[in-house]
Amino acid sequence: MKGSKRRGKRPGTWELRVEGGSDPLSGKRVQRSVTFEGSAREADARLAELSVEMSRQPIIGGSRTMTELIRAGLEQAEAEGLEATTLRGYRRCATRYILPAFGKRRIGKITTEEIDRFYRALAKEGYAHSTVKQTHVVLCRVFDTAIRWRWIGHNPAR
Repeated sequence: MKGSKRRGKRPGTWELRVEGGSDPLSGKRVQRSVTFEGSAREADARLAELSVEMSRQPIIGGSRTMTELIRAGLEQAEAEGLEATTLRGYRRCATRYILPAFGKRRIGKITTEEIDRFYRALAKEGYAHSTVKQTHVVLCRVFDTAIRWRWIGHNPAR
């Protein structure tokens, strides 16, 4: 992994940058930047640690939103040959339930606990078990797609 170190704006600080490859969809370069406080030698050690972290977990799309994931994930499902009626149901589920709750959220920040609370809230509002289950299926499918595309490292809906 490539990385760089330069002096920060304040004395005793360093700006550390590590390359994380490129986004497969946009082709844009992905970087991680950290401000570090300490000596030059300590900054070198931290840069090496960051480089190892990035190489172990080359996640490149965690800043994408749920809206982007739903759009791209359902387009992918259509390209894979998902039945038109199933796809229509998934889109309706995403529009009515998932996007109002998670639409603007970054997919890398959504937790399993939040998703479980979301399911409980749907059930508490009186939605049928089949609606909650379909919502779960849609979330699992799009998060699995995000894993395959290296946008996130795990599926919080599983």
